[in-house]
Amino acid sequence: MPNTLVEILTADGWVNITQDAYNRDPIVISRGRPDEATASDPGSCELTLNNRHGKYSPRNPLSPYYGLIGRNTPIRVWAQGPTPYLWIGATNARATVASSTALDVAEDLDVAVELALDQVPVQSSSYAPWSMEIMGRYQITGDQRMWRVMVDQLARINFVWSADGIAFSVVASSEVLRYRPGQRFALRATLDVDDDAGGHTVRFFTAPTMAGPWEQLGDAHVGAGTTGVFQAGTADLEVGSISGLGFSAGRGRYYAVQLRDGIDGPLLADVDFTAHGTGSSDVTDTVGRTWQFLNLATRTRYHRRFYGEVSSWPSRWDVSGADVYVPVMAHGPLRRLGQGQLPLHSTLRRRIATYPGLVGYWPLEEGTSAAFASTPIEGVIPLSAEGMDWAADTTLPGSGPLPKLTADAVLYGAVPAAPDGSWHLECVYYLPELPASAETVLEVRTTSSPWPWLRIEVTATAVRVVGIQPGEETSSTTLLINVTNPNVAGQWNRLWLRQEQEGGSIRLRVGWVTIGGIGLAADTSYTGTVGHVTRIHTEFGAGLEGMSLGHVALFEDDTNAFNLADTGFDGEPAGERLRRLAEEEALKLTTPGLRVHSEALGPQPIDTYLRVVTDAAEADGGVLYELRDAQALHYLPKDVLYDRAPALVLDYTQGHIAPPLEPVDDDQATRNDITIGRRGGASARVRAEEGPLSVLPHPDGVGVYEDSATLNVEGDGQLEPIAAWRLHLGTWDEARYPVVRIQLTADSRADLRQQVLDGLDVQAVMRLANLPAWMPPGDVDLVVAGYTETLTLTTWDIEANSHPAGPWSVASLVGEEQLREGFEDATYDDVLDLTDGGDAPWTRDNTQAHAGAWSLRSGTITNNQTSDLVLTLPPDAQELSFWYMTSSETSGPGYDGDFLAVLEDGSEVLRAQGETSWTRHTLDVRGSSTVTFRYSKDNSAGAGSDAAWIDDLTVTVLTDAGTDQPNRVDTDGSQVAAAVDETATTLDVHTPQPDTGQVPAWIVSAGPGDTFPGDFPFDLRVGGEVVRATACEPLGHDAFGRTETDTWGTADSGQAWSNVGTATDFAVAGGTGTITLTSPPETIRRQALPVDVADCEVLVRLSVDQVATGASMVPGILLRESGNDYYRARLHFSTAGGMFVSVTQNGSTVGSTPPLSYTYTAGQEFWLRARITGQTVRLRAWPDGMGEPAHRWDHEVEITSVVIASGALGVTGSAFAGNTNTDPVIAFHYFEVVTPQRMTVTRSINGIVKPHDAGSDVRLTRPAIVAL
Repeated sequence: MPNTLVEILTADGWVNITQDAYNRDPIVISRGRPDEATASDPGSCELTLNNRHGKYSPRNPLSPYYGLIGRNTPIRVWAQGPTPYLWIGATNARATVASSTALDVAEDLDVAVELALDQVPVQSSSYAPWSMEIMGRYQITGDQRMWRVMVDQLARINFVWSADGIAFSVVASSEVLRYRPGQRFALRATLDVDDDAGGHTVRFFTAPTMAGPWEQLGDAHVGAGTTGVFQAGTADLEVGSISGLGFSAGRGRYYAVQLRDGIDGPLLADVDFTAHGTGSSDVTDTVGRTWQFLNLATRTRYHRRFYGEVSSWPSRWDVSGADVYVPVMAHGPLRRLGQGQLPLHSTLRRRIATYPGLVGYWPLEEGTSAAFASTPIEGVIPLSAEGMDWAADTTLPGSGPLPKLTADAVLYGAVPAAPDGSWHLECVYYLPELPASAETVLEVRTTSSPWPWLRIEVTATAVRVVGIQPGEETSSTTLLINVTNPNVAGQWNRLWLRQEQEGGSIRLRVGWVTIGGIGLAADTSYTGTVGHVTRIHTEFGAGLEGMSLGHVALFEDDTNAFNLADTGFDGEPAGERLRRLAEEEALKLTTPGLRVHSEALGPQPIDTYLRVVTDAAEADGGVLYELRDAQALHYLPKDVLYDRAPALVLDYTQGHIAPPLEPVDDDQATRNDITIGRRGGASARVRAEEGPLSVLPHPDGVGVYEDSATLNVEGDGQLEPIAAWRLHLGTWDEARYPVVRIQLTADSRADLRQQVLDGLDVQAVMRLANLPAWMPPGDVDLVVAGYTETLTLTTWDIEANSHPAGPWSVASLVGEEQLREGFEDATYDDVLDLTDGGDAPWTRDNTQAHAGAWSLRSGTITNNQTSDLVLTLPPDAQELSFWYMTSSETSGPGYDGDFLAVLEDGSEVLRAQGETSWTRHTLDVRGSSTVTFRYSKDNSAGAGSDAAWIDDLTVTVLTDAGTDQPNRVDTDGSQVAAAVDETATTLDVHTPQPDTGQVPAWIVSAGPGDTFPGDFPFDLRVGGEVVRATACEPLGHDAFGRTETDTWGTADSGQAWSNVGTATDFAVAGGTGTITLTSPPETIRRQALPVDVADCEVLVRLSVDQVATGASMVPGILLRESGNDYYRARLHFSTAGGMFVSVTQNGSTVGSTPPLSYTYTAGQEFWLRARITGQTVRLRAWPDGMGEPAHRWDHEVEITSVVIASGALGVTGSAFAGNTNTDPVIAFHYFEVVTPQRMTVTRSINGIVKPHDAGSDVRLTRPAIVAL
């Protein structure tokens, strides 16, 4: 029976209130998604507290918790398990072994730990994604760096080592951990310091437990040069946190740790925390190391079952007053986030208002009756605004509604004082068309000299900056910058004006950036002093009527505040949006995953935090839910949900599953007609046109079940794959198990209790094994969508809501691997082959970054020089995507300016210059060798930062998943070609073909063409029986690589050819089977294989040794030979080189004899393909060396006069009467029965023993499903 522990958090810390929890009312915990729900509910915990002394009445002054409890008081519920573990629950909690030479590795290092982390990954104190310390010998103080293992901010294993205690190397796994927070698993890192090839190798592994089996996580990292681990270090071995490192502790449960001297070498430390009882006393491991437990690290058997908040403390009592109690209902964070929350502001307002260096900001996102332009910045006064049609424009993705100007619009007001020396003013605008005459777009007044007032004007042909020297009565003006034919109208732009002090001169710059595109800038320099902006004072003019304006912001210096936020972060990967929002809102939400695995999202909507987060999760297709071991949300992206091993196995025969277990074959989840739309874009529709759950009426399908959704994805090209994936989920043909019941009370269930505590949680995969004989054979894998847990002193029951896990078993197919580089560490050339060129190398830079903190910046060069970065593409590279940004001189009449050029094998494919925000570009690099990023300067002056940046390079390469993955593609439908009994070990399988085109049959282990013996065996499901195919080849095939006289002997497929005709007319030699048409040539000669086939397809290559004279020679393919009846698909070699095709029943032509466009010469080889389906025969022919015209048939005819159900197949040869050639020879060079195929099988893999009729469905047991 369970022991429970209930705690609440007060100002004095966590308080144990277990003694006040009533047993008469059970503790009931619910988490995840209820049955038939589509989204996770807030977690809940119901329990009843004894309140006879008023202890839990928050307003009772006599309560010991008076002033300490109230709304949203944190609460935790624990249950005791059978096995102890080390709990790391505090910031610096750790287990340690004092430093000694006994812990030193001689060369290679092998370290492993079995654990369950509370969060994967974690967040820093600023809520940014953060790394956590797992274990290591690593002291920064005193340069005692040796090695350490961490889990980084993307949930990758991170390994660091030092050879000298000072310098260190960092390697992260190329894939993220695929274990949920709270799930028990083992991780391992190995360092081969000398791989015998002049390098070193780091590998990462994971396993269910320390006992294995270990599976490599991602690719091995092979580094240049040999290395080593610091031998003279004196750092202690620490687990759970590492002294002085500064990252987060690896909070969670730790079960075992191993340190080895060499890969799989002798153990230097080997502790199993489950074998040492509870408490914090020292323990000695199996090799004699003494472990100490510091800073609240302790060994315990208690596991958290709920972590939430008590929103109210309702006091209740019976009429006697003897029973006073509080029925507590606690909830997870989803409840609080789902109510009483205001919508988030626009991305521009959120970004600009918090950006460093901001002096003043006026979003202009006012309501329709606004009287002025307000500001969200404390200490800044509003701007006066007249003539504004407020909230009239809602078309800018990164903004709320903005005003349009009327004919007499004015915007003016004072701005806060700022330091002299530089300033930067920026806004967004939409000008439908250029005005006929000069109009003022923006005017500022400053303390700069000699022209303190600056005005940006736009005309029909130019943008100009005018300097104004105000006078008492009149003002003088000077044209400072004039840019002709600018692209400043017809789209949303950003406009900026900037002054910077350069010695004794002022550098004045003006620029505009097309939002979502590239920009343009111009500048000038003149003697003067830069002051600061004092006022914005703009009288716009009637020519700008209808222009939209917003987000006027003043900064102390150059800024990137508008970048990406102006588009609403359009194109942002879902995982990055979730992480960014959590940091911006200071909320606990974590998610693992690499950016390339996330769906690119559309602009961030203006809505509540929870709805914006849900918007991203729905578009990406993963699962958002509450954690159990932390008061936080967690998002599991879809790529982490694929192909997961079961976290627990419930054995029916062992009583692990409590009655009733009631599978349901219903239509609750059936969706076979899916339409997915994009917000503001197109839609895509996908229907299941065949299969048991198709839109076809019964019995071929189930009828139409429609579903639709509108998602916030970046582009219309994402819609069809998403719709296809949802169709796959909605047509998965498997019974549901809505509820699986588990009873853990009995003492005999200790092993089951531990398995449940370690593995069962929301989104866990559980396997039902050894189900009763009346159930379908085999194990059943289910995903736990949610569960309800009931705890008393005498009961511990769990009811898990579930759905099939099968749809999430996907293939890793060709094209899945991406090589990525984000320049976040100094060893950025270890992933991609990057080399320097030109006059200066590109270097890492942390002043600009698309994602993370670093990017790569072009080198510093002078006029007529270049800075090159050359990417040598890996083999089988398919696509390169990257982000770029420029700040440079633009081109003009007679000069190119300074620019970023991207060259593919020396040919320019992209050029960018001026002021451009971060922009993504994708190249098809199939067949290419190099891509060069080149920053070039001409011989004129520079502008801007005079540089280009690139970030987040991703190269997609072809790769093979390996034979241990479900990476086999099923046919479009196959069936048993001939009935078999329950003992047959060969199976003839037919793959029906469409009316036009060609669908693949099964791969073959032997026969002509490409063979794949290494891909066998594989399992097939035939009429409910699982058989294992150990070999497959065409039902008949022959390459004629033998010598025979008066016969064709035995085909390569093992059957003996049977001829009709004079024996001396048949021979085999030199790779051909020949039929000589001795007199009379019109006699039909036949060669047949002794098989009995109905529908089939046959392919031959043939020739004749002479050009026909007198009449045609007509070799062909023999179909359904039964006694003296047969069909022929003939290729006519006619006189004068003409060619025709025809179909016959016996000797009679059926239908027409259409001509072909080809001619022939003696000995020229042709292909002939014939397909018979029912009574319809189709055929086509084409010359050898030309591609097959698979889109059409040369002839198609239905035979109705003589119906032959099935028969033998082979080839025929004859000529028409009147042929005058002398003993012409028909040669067959290739013969193949494309379908059916003959498989060698092992029967009854799943215990089902039964015969199968012709037509029984044949499919892969585990077909490859391409992941979304």
